[in-house]
Amino acid sequence: MPQYQLQRIISGGQTGSDQLGMEVAQSLGIPTDGIAPKGYLTEAGPDERLRDYGLTEHSSAKYPPRTRANVVQSDGTLIFGNVTGGTKLTLNTCINEGKPYLLILQLSSCGPG
Repeated sequence: MPQYQLQRIISGGQTGSDQLGMEVAQSLGIPTDGIAPKGYLTEAGPDERLRDYGLTEHSSAKYPPRTRANVVQSDGTLIFGNVTGGTKLTLNTCINEGKPYLLILQLSSCGPG
């Protein structure tokens, strides 16, 4: 089975796991970039800090064009959570573009108990 080395993290910069992934990647020296909606819009409002992660603005302030652009430029996509809303769009874009993806529906604790 071939092994691959992670070269960079591509993200749309959304709050939550997207931003956490970029923070962890940078702390490990893994380059980050991607495309954010115009104005660096997130669910929490505009976030200019996304520039620090190498993100550039899409010409549209809407989320779907950003999502499609990031999936198209990636070699694969890691998807967490329920397949609704933007997550569903990400999954469908991966399928329609023939891009590999890993869908993790539920995280469980590995700790004692």
